[in-house]
Amino acid sequence: MKNKKWIGGALLIATIVIVSGVYFGLMNTQSNELVPFKNGYRAYMFKDAKLIGATNPQEKIWITIGLKWKNENTLDAFLENVNNVKSPSYHKYLSYDVFKKNFAPDRGIYNEIIEWIKSNGVHVEYTYPLRNSITIHDTVKKISKLFGTNFGDFENSNPKWKSRFFSALSPPKIPAKFVPYIVGINGLDNATKYHLNYYHASSGIDYLSGADVARMYRIYELYNNTPDGSSSNNHIFATGLRVATVLWEGDAAPFDPNAVEYYYQHVIPKWIQNLGVMSTVHSHGMSGTHSPGSNTDGQVSGENELDLEMVGTLAPGVDAYCVYGPGSSQGSPTESNFPDNEYNYILNTLSSDTSKILVAVSNSWGDGDGQESSTTMNDVKALNALGVTVLASSGDDGDTDSPSEPSTAAYNNYGFLAIGGTSPVPNGIDHTTLDDYATMGYNTYISNPRSSEVVWYDSSSSMSNGDHWGTQSGVSSSYSEPSWQTNHIGNKGGRATADIAAMGNHTLVYLSKGDGTSSWSAIAGTSVACPVVAGMLAEINAYIGVQYRISNHGLGFLAPTLYSLGDDYYNNGKYSSSPPFFDVTSTPSGYHNNEQQYWAKTGWDFATGWGVINGWEFIHDIGFTLTASSTSASINAGDTATYTITASFPYDWTTDVGHFEVSGLPSGSTAGESPTYVHPSGNGATANFDLNIQTSSSTPSGTYTITLIAHTFNHTTGHWGNLTNKISLSLTINGGGGGGGNPPSAPLNLQATAGDGWVKLTWEPPSNNGGSSITNYKIYRGT
Repeated sequence: MKNKKWIGGALLIATIVIVSGVYFGLMNTQSNELVPFKNGYRAYMFKDAKLIGATNPQEKIWITIGLKWKNENTLDAFLENVNNVKSPSYHKYLSYDVFKKNFAPDRGIYNEIIEWIKSNGVHVEYTYPLRNSITIHDTVKKISKLFGTNFGDFENSNPKWKSRFFSALSPPKIPAKFVPYIVGINGLDNATKYHLNYYHASSGIDYLSGADVARMYRIYELYNNTPDGSSSNNHIFATGLRVATVLWEGDAAPFDPNAVEYYYQHVIPKWIQNLGVMSTVHSHGMSGTHSPGSNTDGQVSGENELDLEMVGTLAPGVDAYCVYGPGSSQGSPTESNFPDNEYNYILNTLSSDTSKILVAVSNSWGDGDGQESSTTMNDVKALNALGVTVLASSGDDGDTDSPSEPSTAAYNNYGFLAIGGTSPVPNGIDHTTLDDYATMGYNTYISNPRSSEVVWYDSSSSMSNGDHWGTQSGVSSSYSEPSWQTNHIGNKGGRATADIAAMGNHTLVYLSKGDGTSSWSAIAGTSVACPVVAGMLAEINAYIGVQYRISNHGLGFLAPTLYSLGDDYYNNGKYSSSPPFFDVTSTPSGYHNNEQQYWAKTGWDFATGWGVINGWEFIHDIGFTLTASSTSASINAGDTATYTITASFPYDWTTDVGHFEVSGLPSGSTAGESPTYVHPSGNGATANFDLNIQTSSSTPSGTYTITLIAHTFNHTTGHWGNLTNKISLSLTINGGGGGGGNPPSAPLNLQATAGDGWVKLTWEPPSNNGGSSITNYKIYRGT
């Protein structure tokens, strides 16, 4: 490979020469021999299963063939740098077009695989612009012939898998020439028992809407761009941003749009709606799915509805997309490749549309401690490279030692962020009437809105396996521990969850019942926490400047930043005046079978990770900081005071710092900066500028407090961001033209004697060098 350059944080590959049979059609034409391909074939499921017969040959199933990214070593190196908080390339993500140009599989190979499928009479349902996947949908008979394998039906005694499932009886066979380019073949069985991560809670508790949570987690302050949430004329909303939620459709419609829109209308504060801001709900179903509507099942539809409701109310103005596939939680052959097709759509369609920026993907479903499909992880890898944050709820079994996939599916440089659940208690008015005043969050105080927060665990409700509902945590046996965990929390023996947490209990939602009606409902589950965080991140991205095109991406794979920031805050004594997290340290008795090593504590813990994001402070902690070599200066009136200010970006730098505002200046003085904006050379690096305060001879003497406010600024596009920081400086003026302050002391050898109506001044030079003296200089009293 030649002429590879990093320019301005973007990967440019001017010329690529591929050799040794890798890409660009340089395949051995003699390698048409069919060989077994095992990535995606799960023979270990047969251990506790009994073959009961052949799968119906006329049953249609879905299979996804995932292709490896071209130049994968270069992509891996990019991800390592873009997630390294000490790298100059930190958080400088790729655009969709740049990613496609450099990493999309070769068109010739892609077409050859498609032609091989079609030549065997198998229907190709989906192809994709990034050429990362090929989805086939056809009968078991035709797919068996294509792959040279048979399918059988099984009865299973292992609760990890479905009680009945189908599976290929041997690994599929493909032409040997395709093997180097395929990452996995998924959908060869439907044994995975996906489950929803929520349940209907008991009554008798004051329930919280998304508007309450926005106040409790200090997201409300971002709407007004004020540190106390007070009203202003500068409003920041997630207009122009997208968040996708991923699930299946259930046995009927995936959700009722009217229920979601009703929630938005009665939960998003009225003053925001009066500004013309309203979140909108969209959907995309894979082939064979039902359309959204009132004919819902009241179960899976409830999950989809609550996900969309949480995202849309935490981030007013956002476009919330439900991306879903066929089937139900109990499963059928048609859901055998969930969520591969959903992620292929998200990556190839939602992330490619530059008119609205995809910033997060929320997943409120789970499996056991298994491996996520290679095709989906390939898509997640690309989404992270584009700056999209992918989240998953940690699961709802509060007693198991086994964590839940996909929340565990993470590596050093890409993957899912795991979200645990809490039971928060607000400060506010005990107002029991369910009206707009209550649902729009006005019961919760803006000032000091959060009373307490504990690990979510419901000892009064039992799951089907006899365990109690509660936030799920533990150490994965399927995924090794990523470096960002080892470096900041020590070796846990595997991927540990959760990473952060949010409200997973006492949640008020508006759900369709499956009988054509809808009503307010109370629910609990990490299915709430995950879209809550997704909505928070959308608003955070809007605040940082994505809404105004300061940057064209979200925060990407956020885990390395969260662990570095958490370690700095809890263990290294940083950000004590602006805590980035609400620490959760209380755990109900009985949680995790009373294994207290899993209980909440100060800093990171299994149940809640680093805690809950504190929106206002988190924004400013990951942004730039301002420091000064000296924060005080003392000058005479008419002179200039110079302060050298240092701007640095510990965790996120995507823009310049400029657009300075100075307040508190004494009269007769002006301020200027040199240079007028700065850009640190890399994350963790610094850049200096001078603040010059020019006084005049009439500037009153005294000591003044000067406040300098700096803003994010993209000098290339000329757009200002919303992220600000400030520093206070002290300025003392001596000998000014009146006003407060102490008069200057008398010069050496200046003496005064009182006379009748006048003062006699005598000045002698400091040395006897023939200098003259001044005597009898009259100054009349009162002047």
